Amino acid sequence: MLGASGCMTALPLTWLLALNAGLLLLAYFSQRAWFAATRAWWRRRGLPRPLHSALFFLLLLASAWVMASHAYHRPALLRILYGWSAVYLVSSSASGFLLLIGRGFQRRPAAPNTPHRRNEPGAEPAAAPRRRFLRWAGTAALAAPWAASGYGYTIERGDVQLTQISLHLGAAARPWSGLTIALISDIHLDDYFSARRLAAVVERINRLRPDLIAITGDFITYRHSIPDLVRILAPLRARLGKFASLGNHETSEHAQRILALACARIGIDVLRFASRRLRAGGGRLNLIGVDFLQSGQEADVRSIGGYARAGELNILLSHNPNVFPYLDPLPIQLTLAGHLHGGQLVIPGLAEISPARLISPYLAGLYRRGGHWMYVNRGLGTVGVPIRFGARPEITRLELV
Repeated sequence: MLGASGCMTALPLTWLLALNAGLLLLAYFSQRAWFAATRAWWRRRGLPRPLHSALFFLLLLASAWVMASHAYHRPALLRILYGWSAVYLVSSSASGFLLLIGRGFQRRPAAPNTPHRRNEPGAEPAAAPRRRFLRWAGTAALAAPWAASGYGYTIERGDVQLTQISLHLGAAARPWSGLTIALISDIHLDDYFSARRLAAVVERINRLRPDLIAITGDFITYRHSIPDLVRILAPLRARLGKFASLGNHETSEHAQRILALACARIGIDVLRFASRRLRAGGGRLNLIGVDFLQSGQEADVRSIGGYARAGELNILLSHNPNVFPYLDPLPIQLTLAGHLHGGQLVIPGLAEISPARLISPYLAGLYRRGGHWMYVNRGLGTVGVPIRFGARPEITRLELV
């Protein structure tokens, strides 16, 4: 999601250009700040300045080259280099930004006419404890992005969480009380969400014994992974069937048709502006799916109005959660979505700060507008950088009550 080939496609061109320019400026000034800080450390140890410049330039060049190499099944060494280059770029950009802020405070002129107390001989300056505290606090603040990125790359990225949700969807859903849906999204099968990890997810879903399985797009990052993807997803089992919608990566890889056909061979019904009507126990359920609707096209979701039937349970599969406000006129009780990876890189707290907020207000979890509910899954894989922080990968089990 968070990459030049991921969620960025959901932004208007002017926003995309402005965001990319902002990221480039952040990268430039943060690396400049780190260059100055490391050069001062280097100089204090009497080491030659040209060597520092050469090493720093080589580090940036190697990181840029590794990050620009997009492939499926990279050699193991390149895969490791790519991962840690991503950690370096994220960490150095965030901590470099903090360095710049700290320097801004340091350069503020002292207040005029400030009285200075003369200390006793041998006594500690009055401001020394405060300076020590600020120095330690500054060091901790600079270290935090490195620790967070390292943790997100090595641990959180593979720590798949099971989220269980109970939903009451009104009278139309009453005949379907007890129905269970296993939801996954944004698999992004690649070197960082591997075949082994996806196979483990398939096993966990089958142990849940769901009535329905829903997959809301971005199966792939690269189309070359489709044969492996369908082989691993083939063992998925659900009493009433397996259904999916397509995401922006299927679009950018021109793989919508080939993926839909491959999924059909393993019993996954990809709904492309289409619906399937299910019946059980006297109740009817209309399962509707749409292709990825990018920024400016979300209102087109209303074209599915003919599939949504009043008095029946209607569930929509949409990769993009931004269609949610446009569904108000339609009798759709529940929308299942993904796309944002839960923000992928999130500063925890009340505001849940994440770059993904520029793309959508619907990062993850449960949302409601009147009688219409939406659940946004955090996805399984990553895009852009193979790091998750504050947004664990997720399998969702929804039960209608």
